[in-house]
Amino acid sequence: MSATLHITNGDIAADLLRRSHLSGDILPWRDALHEGPVLAGLAFPELSRRRAAFITEAGWTTAAETRRFFDERAAALAVPDREEVVLWFEHDLYDQLQLLQVINLYADQRPARLTLIEIGEFPGIAKFLGLGQLSPAQLVSLFPMRRAITPDMVALARSAWAAFTADDPHSLKSILRAETFSMPFLQDAVMRHLEEFPSAENGLGRTERQLLSAALEDRTLLHLFNASQRREERAYMGDTIVKWRLRLMAGGNAPLITGRARRLSFDLPDKAFWDQEAVLTPVGRAVVDEKEDAIRVRGIDRWFGGIHLTGPSPAWRWSQRERRLIPAPSL
Repeated sequence: MSATLHITNGDIAADLLRRSHLSGDILPWRDALHEGPVLAGLAFPELSRRRAAFITEAGWTTAAETRRFFDERAAALAVPDREEVVLWFEHDLYDQLQLLQVINLYADQRPARLTLIEIGEFPGIAKFLGLGQLSPAQLVSLFPMRRAITPDMVALARSAWAAFTADDPHSLKSILRAETFSMPFLQDAVMRHLEEFPSAENGLGRTERQLLSAALEDRTLLHLFNASQRREERAYMGDTIVKWRLRLMAGGNAPLITGRARRLSFDLPDKAFWDQEAVLTPVGRAVVDEKEDAIRVRGIDRWFGGIHLTGPSPAWRWSQRERRLIPAPSL
């Protein structure tokens, strides 16, 4: 095992780091913390166990694959006496949540040197989406610019992680008013997280709204995915999770979306799946037009970090018009 550990968001960036020939072990974090429960007060091994169970239940990977990923992560983190841990992360919600978790993990047991490479743009790339766009040589060019994780950053990461994992959103809202210069992408990520709460206008979170609005034109699922991605200031959700979100909207007692000739099939190979034509159901069209409320007709059972919204009257809604989270009135 190397004295240096590089931690990054997922397998694409990890593979590029391996090809860059930077010395050190490389660990992809691989956890989409913006989906499913992330509860406060759990020790890291227990939270990892619960996250693995959620990922398996969601069907993103098999139980064996998930167990292997998390076992590899635990083994890499358990290596003692690292001289340096280098964190490679981006500007979007997916990465910022991982960054918060990793900083919190190292807050009390810091290596000799804990450093960060965090970017939201790169010279010559008009629309920067992430580290996966870069070549190994471009990644190497970032390495000398890494900066030390400071006590101020640790304190902010502690507060933000506690807010994200709390069972009410009040402390999350306080992050939007806090001094966050040491983590310049954090507030935008928190705002994007809040936008996923069911809206006060029709019960849809932002991703659902973007996907269903694209379906007004009766286009393929690939069109819906690409249209939604284009509307993101900082795209953070990959095809696996978008497919899962589509499955949720196509299921239940009042589906919002279906196929043109038959119900959408979620067991097809990738190309065949994304080539399916999608149409809004009558309920879906009424919801998009804000003539019906998705939560009223379908209910909700979703986690937002440590907040669990259930039933026909969830406690919180996102007001698109006011750009803030509000207590939800009973419908």
